[in-house]
Amino acid sequence: MAIAAPETARENERLPPVALRAVALSLLGLSVVLVYAQVVDHSFLSFDDDFYVAENAYVRSGLHSGSIVWALVDVRMAHYWHPLTWMSHMLDVEMFGLAPGRHLVVNVVLHLVSTYALWAALFLATRRFWESLTVAALFALQPQAVEAVAWIAERKGVLSTTFWCLGLGAYVHYARRPSAARYLGVFVAFVCASMSKPTVVTFPAALLLLDYWPLRRARFAPPAESAPFPLVSTGRLLGEKLPFLIVALLVAAVTLWASGGGTTFVEESLPLRVTVPNALRSYVSYLGRSVAPLGLAAFYPHPGAPSGWATLGYASSLALVSGLVLAQARSRPHLLVGWLWYLGTLLPMIQILQNARHGMADRYVYIPLIGIFVAVVWEIADRARRARIRPALVSAATVVVLVFYAGVSWVQVSYWRDTETLFRRALEVTEENYIAHASLGAVLLETGRLTAAEDHLREALRIRPSEPNSMTNLGLLLAGRGRTREAIALLRESARLRPQREAPWFGLGMIYEDQGRLAAAAYHYRRAVRANRLGVEAHFRLGIVLERRGAIEEARRRHRRVLALDPGHVGARAALDRLAGETQ
Repeated sequence: MAIAAPETARENERLPPVALRAVALSLLGLSVVLVYAQVVDHSFLSFDDDFYVAENAYVRSGLHSGSIVWALVDVRMAHYWHPLTWMSHMLDVEMFGLAPGRHLVVNVVLHLVSTYALWAALFLATRRFWESLTVAALFALQPQAVEAVAWIAERKGVLSTTFWCLGLGAYVHYARRPSAARYLGVFVAFVCASMSKPTVVTFPAALLLLDYWPLRRARFAPPAESAPFPLVSTGRLLGEKLPFLIVALLVAAVTLWASGGGTTFVEESLPLRVTVPNALRSYVSYLGRSVAPLGLAAFYPHPGAPSGWATLGYASSLALVSGLVLAQARSRPHLLVGWLWYLGTLLPMIQILQNARHGMADRYVYIPLIGIFVAVVWEIADRARRARIRPALVSAATVVVLVFYAGVSWVQVSYWRDTETLFRRALEVTEENYIAHASLGAVLLETGRLTAAEDHLREALRIRPSEPNSMTNLGLLLAGRGRTREAIALLRESARLRPQREAPWFGLGMIYEDQGRLAAAAYHYRRAVRANRLGVEAHFRLGIVLERRGAIEEARRRHRRVLALDPGHVGARAALDRLAGETQ
């Protein structure tokens, strides 16, 4: 990524011995491994893990030409374009099969790579070893990062961040001695990050912040004692970022188109009078959680808009901090850069264009909190030097904070071991959490604990009567208990609210097939297939119904499609053998 810069005698004096640096960096990696080692025994979650890996036919088929083409062209399934994320999941399947613990170990490795890449970028830019290491350690051990690392479906977050941090290091390398090859390295890192998760579109703005500090390449940047990075005109600085900006705009446009204007579920979209005040509250709340990261949950129900006075308070707080750091931009540029980094990189995830499902999510601050860590660490280090506070005291305080972060993170990782544990914890620390009730109900239904499942599903619908997943699962539960009239009503309403989802159509098809209403069953199975062309069971049941209706050729086509998606499907193979015997 980057080579070490020439060190002056003064720099050598400030740096700790090589052996001490090696020990410190090794301890950083060891602490991450200790916190996240437990993921080896974790399970797939029925919280997007099924969608991304466990029940995704293309991903389950591994990495091959057909699945790669699908990854490159698909924007419909995840509502945005992230082909490298899809391919990374496929590669996991090639190497590990469907062993969730090993998929999560890859997440941990990516998190470690990001950590060391972040340290390297900061160290090469500033030559301040301990400050760079502390920022990297805070990033690595922050409890709010657990959601990104311990969740298979959030591979897109850790993968994009890895490329982001590698891109930062490559940019420092380029800034020290510009060349076309080094520039290309930065650009490729950004393109790969964008192909992993589109929320990294703020990367070119982050590079401009680095130009101001610590690289001080901009002519309007505060002067430095030495100038290891050559000054560049404002026009050239902006021109360097133009290709990055073009990529960012293209990615943003594709994302907005694929997600229907930024809201994945259009029927749950919220007006700006709700989302803007909530965004202001979220900016403040995320900072509070970074100081006291307790009561974290996998899902936070959207709380609606705060009161007018509360909104004014949030806006005033953000404006006050912004004014203070701007006033000290020349003397303490790390404060301005860190603060603007936080505000800017969080902007794509601050939920101004959003739906009513959640108000905030811990994974959203995975990259943004880097800015806060940089601002705080550099400010404390500078103040400690000026006040001549003993380095041992500063080091001890730092260790206390890192041990606290590591302990909280270790506990938080344990909650992600399975769906039931995750959402029982969410119910403990949040109120009126309909997603937690819905997810628990689905797990309990799957494991045959029907009475408890019905209780949670009905509670989810009490909190949010229009929650389609709970309607679907409650409908399936009631159908199994013979209460078909109630089941049909729930499944029809779920299909009306979320026609692009396979489950309610499939459930209706099963009910009508059991009743012998084959035409209605075929219609609803077709709708299920239209909603999810990778739905193996929908194709299979449709083939069985078509066979019963005498449409033999179409039934064969359906069963062949099933085997194309799942070559080991026993039912489809038996059906084809049976149909072959009947035509002989």
